[in-house]
Amino acid sequence: MEYRNIFLANPARVSVQREQLVIEQAEKYMVPLEDISAILIESRQVTLTSYAVASLAGHGITVFLCDDRHLPSCQILPINQYCRQRKLLMAQCEIGKPLQKNSGSRS
Repeated sequence: MEYRNIFLANPARVSVQREQLVIEQAEKYMVPLEDISAILIESRQVTLTSYAVASLAGHGITVFLCDDRHLPSCQILPINQYCRQRKLLMAQCEIGKPLQKNSGSRS
């Protein structure tokens, strides 16, 4: 059940261990991934592991990144939840070599 929104305003290292989001600051915090709805990262000194990003996406968690003015400037969305983008991506991956060569030769 997703009910938590996490706000990171201070430097931190974010990773995932055993289906738990691990936030390492002065102290170490652990939050079950299944409880998280979204994460807002305001600090520019937050480090995310690639495994953490993939795990967040796998659990349908949206991540927002802020700019210098502390306003959301980027959104990382899980691709599997948005069926139109996934269908387009899968169709592009399944294009055969002959069609790929034909589309590249057009000017």
